[in-house]
Amino acid sequence: MLLTRRVLGKVGLANGPIVAPKNLGGDLTQQIARSVVIGMTFATPFYLWHFYTFRVVGGNALIDRITNLDQKAQWNRIRERGILHLGDEHKFHEPASWQVGYEKFAEQKAEEREIIENHISTYGIKLGPHGYETPFDLLTA
Repeated sequence: MLLTRRVLGKVGLANGPIVAPKNLGGDLTQQIARSVVIGMTFATPFYLWHFYTFRVVGGNALIDRITNLDQKAQWNRIRERGILHLGDEHKFHEPASWQVGYEKFAEQKAEEREIIENHISTYGIKLGPHGYETPFDLLTA
């Protein structure tokens, strides 16, 4: 027993005293800081995209609804001026009455409305409490 203890004790120190690994003291905080910086670098563009896509647009719309009581009149004023604010152009594609192409647009809308009314009268579609109801609709409420 004394022999094995003596031999095993000398094996570890055969090449001199054991040296502690380099960069062990204080390296954990540097690694944590480095991973936080990398995470923030990659997360910041996604956060900014989310913030300016959803939160700012929704917040501006809410403030606009609060400050302008007559929304329909404001929308008609904006449309008649031919100015649509950035971000609103996907909601509405109708030219103002003074713009070029308004007559053609009005004709197309009248034809479209005529087709819709013809379709409604032909197939017996009626407007119910939950929207349009057709004879083909089996799951009406």
